Amino acid sequence: MVLNLKEIRRNLFEQLDSVSSPLDLAIFQRELCNAIFQAEGLKANTNNKIEKSNFGLHIRMCRSYGDAMVWNLLDSHSIRQMKVHDIPPPHLSGMKEVVNKYLELIEITAEKGGLAIIPDLTNIVQVGDVILVHDSQVPMILEIKGDKIITTLFNESENDSISINAKKVTGRLQKQLEKNRTITEYLINDEKEVDNGNFLLKAISGNSELEHYWDKVDSVVREALEANNSTCIVSEGNIIWATTEEPEDFILPKDISDVFNSDSIIRIGNQLTPLEEANPYIKTPFNWEVSKEVRFALMEGDVVLTNFVDISKLVGLTIENATILDVGISGPEFDDEMISVEVESELVKYSPVVLYRMVNGFITLESIGKFILNAAIDSHRIIKDLDGRA
Repeated sequence: MVLNLKEIRRNLFEQLDSVSSPLDLAIFQRELCNAIFQAEGLKANTNNKIEKSNFGLHIRMCRSYGDAMVWNLLDSHSIRQMKVHDIPPPHLSGMKEVVNKYLELIEITAEKGGLAIIPDLTNIVQVGDVILVHDSQVPMILEIKGDKIITTLFNESENDSISINAKKVTGRLQKQLEKNRTITEYLINDEKEVDNGNFLLKAISGNSELEHYWDKVDSVVREALEANNSTCIVSEGNIIWATTEEPEDFILPKDISDVFNSDSIIRIGNQLTPLEEANPYIKTPFNWEVSKEVRFALMEGDVVLTNFVDISKLVGLTIENATILDVGISGPEFDDEMISVEVESELVKYSPVVLYRMVNGFITLESIGKFILNAAIDSHRIIKDLDGRA
């Protein structure tokens, strides 16, 4: 019998889409785990290189539904802190007994009305054995060792105080708990010391509602599914493009490329990067506000979708006492380029990378501009506060 891998993923899609309770979520995770177990076994038992590759891709795409689950439950800032390295997820079949223990724990938690997730079922969460989602911004990270559950705890009377409830742990577990403590502390306090205390890392917020145009995304993808290619000019300097074909170096179709100043075009929030690659910055298409068939097509990579934005259009945009002065883009290589914002006559600079990391794409230019300006205002305030401390 030939296994229909796409149908397995479709079933995972439908099951996650219908989750309406903690118990539903626990059942979904057991199904996801079983799908990974099955594919790992088939991959190990074949000598065919193409089949091995297909099973490997299938496993990563299954875990994309684990990522979608995480995006449904956790704040984006929390998710970014939990992707701590580029090591791939573990081989679950080699730890079946342990994984079944995790599943039992999340099922017990669900029976009591609590939400819990298993990081090893995802591509993007790489800390803890089980995460309790009692708070979307500060989830509880659990390490399971034998019959013991070990976590970082914070003193309820002093929310800025973190302690480890296992004082005598050493070795690898000690490092895991310290890492979990650091993440939890940062999520609570929005700041942490880095480089042995030489620098203070502060969280900033764009502090503005981002206005998406999901209706246009839905329309473009539907048209591409029928006609292979589709484009939509959302506004001057903002274009989305979808194709079912292999894009040649991701060049904008010529019929609309002339409306852009090519030196300041960037691609944000796109799906040109393979979906199975772990990306803690961009929501999976499963989580987008588009139709079910469009979400599934994008999750499967049946359609390539990208958003081209000419950020030179943002120059001159002003909010309160902040103005975007320059975008400083001169082509696709922008390691030394900066977006310059004047706040109270002082200059705040950002690498354009911030747009890739903080703005998910398919957002109006005005929203992107407001995000940059509010983030600059927040950064300026934090710097002044830190100067005051000194």
